[in-house]
Amino acid sequence: MRRKNIFLSVLSVPFITLIFLIGSCGLQQAIQEIKQQIISMLSSMNIADAQTLYIVPETDDGTTDNILYKETTEGDIEAVKLYDHDGAEMLVDEEPTNIFDVNSEYVIIGFDGIIGFLIRKSDGAVFSLENVGFPNSNTSYITNRKAIFTDVSGNIYYLTGGKIVKIDIQDPENITKVSHSPATDSVSLFVLDNDGNAIYYGSDASYQEISRIRKVTGELINLNLFEGRVAWVGPDDHFYFFNNDPFDQVEQYDTDEWEPSFFGGQIGFNNGISNLPTYLLEFSDRILVVAYGFNEVYEVYNNPRYIHQTTKSELTDSYNKFPFSSIDRVAASSGYYYIAGDDSDGKPLLIKVDYTDDSYVELYTPGLYDIYKLVVSDDDEVTFNALRMSDGAVVIGKINSTGDLTILDETLESQVIVLERIQ
Repeated sequence: MRRKNIFLSVLSVPFITLIFLIGSCGLQQAIQEIKQQIISMLSSMNIADAQTLYIVPETDDGTTDNILYKETTEGDIEAVKLYDHDGAEMLVDEEPTNIFDVNSEYVIIGFDGIIGFLIRKSDGAVFSLENVGFPNSNTSYITNRKAIFTDVSGNIYYLTGGKIVKIDIQDPENITKVSHSPATDSVSLFVLDNDGNAIYYGSDASYQEISRIRKVTGELINLNLFEGRVAWVGPDDHFYFFNNDPFDQVEQYDTDEWEPSFFGGQIGFNNGISNLPTYLLEFSDRILVVAYGFNEVYEVYNNPRYIHQTTKSELTDSYNKFPFSSIDRVAASSGYYYIAGDDSDGKPLLIKVDYTDDSYVELYTPGLYDIYKLVVSDDDEVTFNALRMSDGAVVIGKINSTGDLTILDETLESQVIVLERIQ
């Protein structure tokens, strides 16, 4: 374990200034003044060498604060530092709360869930999202659904204040937005294709639940009530979703002809698919649907149209292919997916599965680490936060593509809040 330059952020705005602001203009305006001061002063964060970012609570003198850390490309663990326009280090009291990987160029980091910044990965330059809104979570019903989508033109899309917004970041010094959903709809979740067509679930002006498609032209198409809850974009760039009735059928919505069609059925989730946490894993020729409440994995092929359950033997439904009594965490690279859970003896386990033939390898001896968070790069480098069962230490670890396991940090006081791979 290598850990450098650990520090605890403190308030940069003098306390007497805060008291003055509260006394003269009220608490909300005082908060806004401090917020604007931070926005105007902050110039960069030292993340150019960051491979993974994470937020973890730490306690000092009885006070617990969230601290933002990076794992560098050299494998060091360092606290992320903030700098003003003169290159001096800034120490702010606002706590990091969110990390959203945007694309190969940018990441979004939020403080206290209200102050958001677009950060350029190459040099750490910071650009305020004050005028366009801060991203909200987009994980209802699908645990790993992205919060931020991009279209072919490089625009980004996310939820903020119950609306889908389209953000133009071509000039990061002048970030602009336009609404991508009707003003009268409150959107709870959405997915987006490469052209900017969206399928979303939420409620209308009468507070009635709705599922709609919003075409890039602005035209709206109504779906059946729950069909926007578990939806995805297939490798063919068409929309797919679970039928409203019965829930065990998948429908395709052709985004060329704008027509729905039955795709396939007999996914054994019944009506629980809309109520239990689900992972959707995207590969070049198929989607894997992992309903970990049922400990089941299904493959949805685009061509030929085929739905196949991978977690059961071809001979009998009573035999699980994978050695789990429960599934807790799932992640994927471009060629494999990773499942963390408990085996039949109750021992925590992590496996790596080849999605083309369902063969798998165990990445450590069962019972060593109980995984809290799990991220994987496209070249199969695993970073995890876990409880080490031998001594109760909370650790950050890494497993390379050949299976070598290294512990990067074993001094954490609690599990991380966010773990995000950005390179």
